[in-house]
Amino acid sequence: MTEARRRTWILLLAGVLVVYLVALLAVSLSSKTKLLAPGEPLAFCGAYIDCHLSATVSGTELIPGPGGGLVYRVKVKFANSATRATLPVERLRVVLLADGGVRIDPIASPPLLELPPGGSLEVDFVFPTLKPLGNPRLHVSEGGRIARLTEKLLIGDSDSFLHRPVLLSVRPT
Repeated sequence: MTEARRRTWILLLAGVLVVYLVALLAVSLSSKTKLLAPGEPLAFCGAYIDCHLSATVSGTELIPGPGGGLVYRVKVKFANSATRATLPVERLRVVLLADGGVRIDPIASPPLLELPPGGSLEVDFVFPTLKPLGNPRLHVSEGGRIARLTEKLLIGDSDSFLHRPVLLSVRPT
Protein backbone atom coordinates (compact mmCIF):
# COMPACT_ATOMS: atom_id res chain seq x y z
CA MET A 1 0.00 0.00 0.00
CA THR A 2 1.37 3.35 -0.97
CA GLU A 3 1.83 6.17 1.52
CA ALA A 4 -0.88 8.27 -0.19
CA ARG A 5 -3.40 5.41 -0.09
CA ARG A 6 -2.61 4.70 3.55
CA ARG A 7 -3.08 8.37 4.43
CA THR A 8 -6.44 8.39 2.58
CA TRP A 9 -7.65 5.37 4.60
CA ILE A 10 -6.53 6.96 7.86
CA LEU A 11 -8.36 10.20 7.02
CA LEU A 12 -11.47 8.27 5.98
CA LEU A 13 -11.50 6.25 9.22
CA ALA A 14 -10.87 9.38 11.28
CA GLY A 15 -13.77 11.11 9.50
CA VAL A 16 -16.12 8.18 10.17
CA LEU A 17 -15.05 8.16 13.83
CA VAL A 18 -15.71 11.90 14.17
CA VAL A 19 -19.15 11.58 12.54
CA TYR A 20 -20.00 8.64 14.85
CA LEU A 21 -18.89 10.53 17.98
CA VAL A 22 -20.86 13.63 16.95
CA ALA A 23 -23.95 11.45 16.40
CA LEU A 24 -23.40 9.75 19.78
CA LEU A 25 -23.17 13.11 21.54
CA ALA A 26 -26.14 14.58 19.64
CA VAL A 27 -28.42 11.64 20.49
CA SER A 28 -27.23 11.43 24.11
CA LEU A 29 -27.48 15.15 24.80
CA SER A 30 -30.95 15.36 23.25
CA SER A 31 -32.24 12.41 25.33
CA LYS A 32 -34.62 12.94 28.22
CA THR A 33 -34.94 11.02 31.46
CA LYS A 34 -37.70 8.45 31.01
CA LEU A 35 -39.76 7.07 33.90
CA LEU A 36 -41.34 3.69 33.21
CA ALA A 37 -44.61 2.86 34.96
CA PRO A 38 -44.77 -0.09 37.36
CA GLY A 39 -45.03 -3.25 35.27
CA GLU A 40 -43.43 -1.62 32.21
CA PRO A 41 -40.20 -3.48 31.34
CA LEU A 42 -36.78 -1.88 31.11
CA ALA A 43 -34.96 -3.66 28.26
CA PHE A 44 -31.25 -4.35 28.51
CA CYS A 45 -30.09 -4.23 24.90
CA GLY A 46 -26.37 -3.84 25.44
CA ALA A 47 -23.51 -4.87 23.23
CA TYR A 48 -25.45 -7.59 21.42
CA ILE A 49 -28.37 -5.27 20.59
CA ASP A 50 -30.74 -8.20 21.10
CA CYS A 51 -32.84 -6.82 23.99
CA HIS A 52 -33.80 -10.25 25.39
CA LEU A 53 -33.22 -9.28 29.02
CA SER A 54 -35.57 -6.99 30.93
CA ALA A 55 -36.37 -5.77 34.42
CA THR A 56 -39.78 -4.77 35.78
CA VAL A 57 -40.86 -3.47 39.18
CA SER A 58 -43.46 -6.04 40.24
CA GLY A 59 -44.16 -4.76 43.74
CA THR A 60 -43.10 -2.28 46.38
CA GLU A 61 -43.69 -2.14 50.11
CA LEU A 62 -42.83 0.56 52.61
CA ILE A 63 -42.42 -1.20 55.96
CA PRO A 64 -41.09 -0.25 59.40
CA GLY A 65 -37.36 -0.74 59.72
CA PRO A 66 -34.89 -1.02 62.57
CA GLY A 67 -34.42 1.93 64.92
CA GLY A 68 -37.65 3.64 63.90
CA GLY A 69 -36.60 3.95 60.26
CA LEU A 70 -38.32 2.67 57.16
CA VAL A 71 -37.48 0.06 54.57
CA TYR A 72 -38.42 0.15 50.92
CA ARG A 73 -38.76 -3.45 49.75
CA VAL A 74 -38.80 -3.41 45.94
CA LYS A 75 -39.51 -6.61 44.04
CA VAL A 76 -37.90 -6.62 40.58
CA LYS A 77 -38.73 -9.26 37.99
CA PHE A 78 -35.90 -10.09 35.59
CA ALA A 79 -36.98 -11.85 32.40
CA ASN A 80 -35.35 -13.53 29.41
CA SER A 81 -37.39 -13.48 26.19
CA ALA A 82 -34.82 -15.54 24.24
CA THR A 83 -36.25 -18.84 23.05
CA ARG A 84 -33.06 -20.94 23.08
CA ALA A 85 -30.38 -19.35 25.23
CA THR A 86 -29.89 -19.12 28.98
CA LEU A 87 -28.75 -15.54 29.60
CA PRO A 88 -26.88 -14.13 32.57
CA VAL A 89 -27.67 -10.90 34.38
CA GLU A 90 -24.17 -10.02 35.53
CA ARG A 91 -22.87 -7.42 37.96
CA LEU A 92 -26.26 -6.01 38.70
CA ARG A 93 -26.36 -2.41 39.89
CA VAL A 94 -29.56 -1.18 41.52
CA VAL A 95 -29.96 2.23 43.16
CA LEU A 96 -33.07 3.82 44.67
CA LEU A 97 -33.25 7.50 43.72
CA ALA A 98 -35.51 10.19 45.19
CA ASP A 99 -36.04 13.93 45.08
CA GLY A 100 -33.31 16.05 46.62
CA GLY A 101 -30.47 13.97 45.14
CA VAL A 102 -31.11 11.00 47.43
CA ARG A 103 -29.32 7.80 46.35
CA ILE A 104 -29.68 4.59 48.36
CA ASP A 105 -27.90 1.33 47.59
CA PRO A 106 -29.66 -1.93 48.48
CA ILE A 107 -28.54 -3.90 51.52
CA ALA A 108 -27.54 -6.76 49.19
CA SER A 109 -27.58 -7.55 45.47
CA PRO A 110 -27.00 -10.89 43.72
CA PRO A 111 -23.73 -11.00 41.75
CA LEU A 112 -25.20 -13.19 38.99
CA LEU A 113 -28.62 -14.37 37.85
CA GLU A 114 -29.00 -17.12 35.25
CA LEU A 115 -32.29 -16.87 33.33
CA PRO A 116 -33.36 -19.90 31.28
CA PRO A 117 -34.98 -19.42 27.85
CA GLY A 118 -38.36 -17.74 28.31
CA GLY A 119 -37.80 -17.69 32.07
CA SER A 120 -37.92 -15.07 34.76
CA LEU A 121 -36.83 -14.56 38.34
CA GLU A 122 -38.03 -12.11 41.00
CA VAL A 123 -35.51 -10.53 43.35
CA ASP A 124 -36.29 -8.47 46.45
CA PHE A 125 -34.12 -5.41 47.00
CA VAL A 126 -34.18 -3.78 50.44
CA PHE A 127 -33.37 -0.08 50.83
CA PRO A 128 -33.15 1.37 54.37
CA THR A 129 -34.17 4.99 54.93
CA LEU A 130 -35.13 7.21 57.84
CA LYS A 131 -38.29 8.69 56.29
CA PRO A 132 -40.59 8.30 53.28
CA LEU A 133 -38.95 9.38 50.03
CA GLY A 134 -40.30 11.91 47.57
CA ASN A 135 -40.79 10.51 44.07
CA PRO A 136 -38.84 7.23 44.52
CA ARG A 137 -37.53 5.57 41.36
CA LEU A 138 -35.14 2.77 40.58
CA HIS A 139 -32.05 2.86 38.38
CA VAL A 140 -31.08 -0.64 37.20
CA SER A 141 -28.11 -1.59 35.05
CA GLU A 142 -26.12 -4.76 34.46
CA GLY A 143 -23.06 -6.11 32.72
CA GLY A 144 -19.36 -6.58 33.14
CA ARG A 145 -16.67 -4.07 32.22
CA ILE A 146 -16.55 -4.93 28.53
CA ALA A 147 -20.35 -4.81 28.17
CA ARG A 148 -20.55 -1.49 30.03
CA LEU A 149 -17.80 0.03 27.90
CA THR A 150 -19.52 -1.15 24.73
CA GLU A 151 -22.84 0.29 25.91
CA LYS A 152 -21.16 3.64 26.61
CA LEU A 153 -20.32 3.81 22.91
CA LEU A 154 -23.67 2.63 21.47
CA ILE A 155 -25.79 5.40 19.98
CA GLY A 156 -29.19 5.48 21.67
CA ASP A 157 -28.42 2.98 24.44
CA SER A 158 -29.76 4.21 27.79
CA ASP A 159 -26.29 3.56 29.28
CA SER A 160 -24.40 5.38 26.54
CA PHE A 161 -22.12 8.32 27.25
CA LEU A 162 -24.11 11.36 28.53
CA HIS A 163 -27.48 9.67 27.79
CA ARG A 164 -30.24 10.48 30.28
CA PRO A 165 -31.32 7.41 32.30
CA VAL A 166 -34.39 5.23 31.93
CA LEU A 167 -35.81 4.67 35.42
CA LEU A 168 -38.40 2.36 36.94
CA SER A 169 -41.22 3.93 38.94
CA VAL A 170 -41.49 2.76 42.55
CA ARG A 171 -44.91 3.25 44.13
CA PRO A 172 -45.24 1.77 47.63
CA THR A 173 -48.51 0.01 48.46
